[in-house]
Amino acid sequence: MKKYILILLTLLFIGFSYAQTEDKKEKTTEVVTFPQFKECANDKMSKKEQYICFIKNLDRHVGKTFEYPEEAIKEHITGRVYITFCIHTDGSISVISIKSPHKLLENEGKRIIESLPTLIPAKDKDGKPVEITLNYPINFDLHG
Repeated sequence: MKKYILILLTLLFIGFSYAQTEDKKEKTTEVVTFPQFKECANDKMSKKEQYICFIKNLDRHVGKTFEYPEEAIKEHITGRVYITFCIHTDGSISVISIKSPHKLLENEGKRIIESLPTLIPAKDKDGKPVEITLNYPINFDLHG
């Protein structure tokens, strides 16, 4: 079935961000270290290398975990799913929002992101873990 499926993973990370409320004012903290998969944790990596490593592992996870819903195949449902998720200070992941053309695709996108392993969280300039919010698109496209 996967031979009929083309996953187009668009590298559209729309901003790494962190927000914290302090005295009802929003404070933004600069992320110095991107979140990491345990497989590529390395203190000597540059920011760019950390980002590339994270993207490669995220794309790999999505590709391995992806299963086009049978009903969506039968109904020829395609489209792009935008998932906004948070990597918490303990490395756990939670989905914040999903924009999808169909509930079937939404459910699959959510399942994929929720199946991510616990990650090494992003860190600020003081080396403290910080929450980070990411946006990730997954394309559902049938070919065959």
